[in-house]
Amino acid sequence: MKKYLWFNSFSLVLSLIIVLSFYQTWDFLGWINILFYIGIVILLIGCVLIIIRGNFFSAFIYSCKRFFRSINKKEQIIQETEGRQVELPSVNRQIPSPKPWIINGFSFCILSLLLSLLMVYSGR
Repeated sequence: MKKYLWFNSFSLVLSLIIVLSFYQTWDFLGWINILFYIGIVILLIGCVLIIIRGNFFSAFIYSCKRFFRSINKKEQIIQETEGRQVELPSVNRQIPSPKPWIINGFSFCILSLLLSLLMVYSGR
């Protein structure tokens, strides 16, 4: 739970810094826009982590290895004499959990959407 709070607060501070650096003054509408952009980027990073963690590309890597070994006659003969098969690649890297990224991205996008609706209907 502490990780979520630190990650959320860091992202909020980052959005405030970006607003002050781009707009030179505090602008509520600019902060809402930057908050949405940061939420989309964080959500995109979370989705990429889900794809990588689910071994989405392992079938592609396996097919490429198999294809390049089949067009290389020398390697093909060595494989037949040794009787070995091409094994699926395994990912041994520690990939962080995408859950905090997804939650933080969705919360920023929803927050910016609600704040923009509040601005529109309050007649800013």
